Amino acid sequence: MGGRSVNITYMIPLADLTKEKAFTGLRAKVSGLPVDHTDVVFNPGHPGVPEAHYHITLWLVDTAAQKKM
Repeated sequence: MGGRSVNITYMIPLADLTKEKAFTGLRAKVSGLPVDHTDVVFNPGHPGVPEAHYHITLWLVDTAAQKKM
């Protein structure tokens, strides 16, 4: 998208969720960026993060722009 960031993705291990760990203030950590919407998607693992985890994605573009990617 013209060399600008379109999302911020947090990868939260499933093990941390089952330990009832809190993940607060995620939006505050991107203060000043226009978060349009958020997705939470399970991922069974991939290179770099082999254990099961969730992607929490803060989108900085609208859904139409997201679908074009």
